Amino acid sequence: MKEEFLFNTVRKKYSHPLEIEFLKKMSETGLEDYEEIIINKYCKIPASILVIGCGAGRESFSLIQKNLNVTGIDIIEELVNICESKARKNIIKANFLVMNACNLGFKSESFNYIILLGQLISLIPLRKNRIELLKECKGVLKKDGILILTTHSRERNLREKLKWNFINLIRKIIPLWKNFEEGDKWIRAISGYNLTKEKTFIHLYTPKEALEDIAQAGLKLLSCRCATEIVNYREYPEIREKDKYIIYVTIKK
Repeated sequence: MKEEFLFNTVRKKYSHPLEIEFLKKMSETGLEDYEEIIINKYCKIPASILVIGCGAGRESFSLIQKNLNVTGIDIIEELVNICESKARKNIIKANFLVMNACNLGFKSESFNYIILLGQLISLIPLRKNRIELLKECKGVLKKDGILILTTHSRERNLREKLKWNFINLIRKIIPLWKNFEEGDKWIRAISGYNLTKEKTFIHLYTPKEALEDIAQAGLKLLSCRCATEIVNYREYPEIREKDKYIIYVTIKK
């Protein structure tokens, strides 16, 4: 199974008309409550912000309303076109580009902030590429620039932990998926919806792995909390890995 094939499963999945229509509807919902809180805390204006995996604009247009200078990128041209059309229709100043996040085509130190929400880092095949993405982010961040990313919590309960221990053991014994690493899987449902039959690659993180990748990219961790902690404005370390989503705030020093 080749690396480009895995990337193409993501492109194919998100290029399907039903998935695009779903993302268009989702774009009207705006930021999740925990996203809103974390962005309000760390992203001050006036400033430039890069939205990686902008989709149909769910995060981008909410950030524009906060008077941030938004640039959004996505690998799906149809989604970028939707964002551009909406910006023109509403006379909104923003930049939307077709671009792979593993090879950011921006000058060094172009942005004050970068957001990688919706667990989109999980759609990057192979750990080396996810670390490269984080390094690319560091390169285009200004000094003291902030990157906010979210991941799933792979072993959030005993059932999931046992399941993944078994899967990873079997893969070591019987290497049926040559390029699959620990935490990789095929999924059909995105955000809980089975809209199309196509399956796509996804990687589910553990907090330990995410923190290691952040460190390897040369970014400094400011905060690591789950969504429940954020919306309750409290520290709950004992439930962090049990929550579905974990949010990491990092800074370029």
